[in-house]
Amino acid sequence: MAIWEKTNFMADWQSSKKLLAAFLGISSGIVLFVAGSYETKWLLACIMGIVFFFSALVITRDLKFLFTLFAAFSLPVRLDFHLIIRETNYAQLKGLPITIFDLVVFVLFFYWVYQIVQKKASVRFFPIISIPAIIYICLAGLSAFLSEDKVLSFSMFILIVKAYFIFLYFANNIKTKRELFWIVLVLSSGILLQSVIGMLQFVTGGTLGMDMFGEGERAVRSSRVGYALLSRVGGTIGDPNSLAMYLNLILPIMLCFVFTKTKLLLKVAISVIFIMGCLTEVLTLSRGGWLALGVALVVSFYGIFKWKLKSRLKSVVLMFCVILFTATTAIGLFADVRARLFEDDYGSAYKRLPMMEVALNIIQKNPFFGVGLNNYATVMNRYDRTRENISYTLPYPVHNAFLMIAAESGILALIAFLFILLGGFKLAMLFFEGKDQFFSLLGIGWICGILTWIVHAQFRMDFAGINVFLWFSLGMVAALHQLLREEVRQKELKPLFEI
Repeated sequence: MAIWEKTNFMADWQSSKKLLAAFLGISSGIVLFVAGSYETKWLLACIMGIVFFFSALVITRDLKFLFTLFAAFSLPVRLDFHLIIRETNYAQLKGLPITIFDLVVFVLFFYWVYQIVQKKASVRFFPIISIPAIIYICLAGLSAFLSEDKVLSFSMFILIVKAYFIFLYFANNIKTKRELFWIVLVLSSGILLQSVIGMLQFVTGGTLGMDMFGEGERAVRSSRVGYALLSRVGGTIGDPNSLAMYLNLILPIMLCFVFTKTKLLLKVAISVIFIMGCLTEVLTLSRGGWLALGVALVVSFYGIFKWKLKSRLKSVVLMFCVILFTATTAIGLFADVRARLFEDDYGSAYKRLPMMEVALNIIQKNPFFGVGLNNYATVMNRYDRTRENISYTLPYPVHNAFLMIAAESGILALIAFLFILLGGFKLAMLFFEGKDQFFSLLGIGWICGILTWIVHAQFRMDFAGINVFLWFSLGMVAALHQLLREEVRQKELKPLFEI
C-alpha cells in the first residue's frame, strides 16, 4: 500500500512539473508576442528577463528569492511605460509610470498577501515609520483632492502609496543573512554596470546609444566652469545628479560590507567596484553628491571603527584621518574637481536661491495643504517675485526636496515626512551598539545611504514621496533592525538553555 501511494505521489509530481513547464512556456510565448507590438526596448527587456528567469531557475527553485534579487537589480533600470500621461511644458512628473521594478514587486506583494490570508505570514507595521507615513499619505491625498490639475496630482498620490507598500514589503520579508548577502551583491553589480557606462561616456565624450535603457539626451551634459567646458556623465539613470544620488545610496553599503566577515576574494571584488563607483561619482561633477557622500563616509567610518576598535575616541581620530586623506587626494589628483569647487560656475549654484524664494512664497500663501501634489510647476509663475524671473528662465521646481513637499502638500506633510526619516534613524541607533557584526555594519551602511539622500536633497529637485530607492532603503533598515533584535535575543537566551 505504501509503495503504491509513493508511486502515485511521484506520478503526480512528474505531472505537475510538466504542467508547470507547459504553463511557463506558453506564458513566455504570450509575453514575447505582446511585447513585439510595443517599442523594441520592451521586446529586448522581456527576452532578457525570460533568459534571466530560466537561467536562475536552474540554480535554485526558490522563486521568491529570485524575484527579490531581480527586484533589487531592476531598481536603477529605467524601462517604463505610462498608464496615464499628461503632456505639460514644465519639468514635472507627467503621468503614472510603471517600471519593471513595479511589476516584480507587485508579484512579490501579491504572494505575500496570499500568505497572510493563508496565515502563513504576518505583518509588522513598524509604527515608528508607518504612523507618520500614513499621516503623510493622508495629507498628500488631501492636497491632491484640492489641487488644480487632479490628473497630475492623483498620479503622484498613487505612486506615494506604492512607495509605502514597497517599504512595508521589504521590511517584513527580508529575514535571512542569505537574502541580505545576495541583495548587496546584486546592488554592487548595478554599481559596476553604471560605473563602466559612466566611464565609457566620459572617454567618448557623449552618449552610447543606450536610449532603450534610459540613457537619454541628458545623460552626458556639459557645464561651463571658469574658462573650461567640463563633461558630466549620467550613466543610464537619467542625468549626472541622478547618477550621483543613486551611487551615494549604495556606496556606503558596499563600504560597510567589506568590513564584515566574508571571503577575502569577495572583499577585494567589492572594494574594486566601490573604488570604481567613487571615481564615477567624481565624473558626475555633482557638488551636492560629493558633499552627501562625504558626510555619509564620515558616519560610515565612525561606525566601522567604533565596531572594530570598541572606542569612540579612536574611531573619531581615524575617521578624520581617512576623510582628510580622501579629500586631499581627490582635490590634488583631479583638476576637474578643483575647477568645479573653486572656479566660477556662472551662477549655477546661485540660481537655487531665487528658486527657493519662489517655493517659500508658495508655502507662505498655502501653508496647510500646499498647491497640490505634482502641481508646483503648474502654478510657480504666479508666485515668482524674483528679480531673475527664475520660474520663466529656469522652468523647474525648486531644487530642494523638503521645500517641494511643503509647497505641494503643506507644512504638516513636511513634518510628517521628517518624522518618517527620524523613525528610520531611531531604528538605526541599534546598529551602532555592535551586537552582531554582519547586521550592524550593513545597517550602518544602509542608514548612511539614506543620509546621503537627505544631504543631496537640499540641492536637488527630487520627489521624495515617490523615490523608490529611498523607501526600499527604509524597508531594509527596518528589516535589519528586526533581524538584529532577534539575533541579540537568541544570544541572550542561549546561556539560559545551556544552564
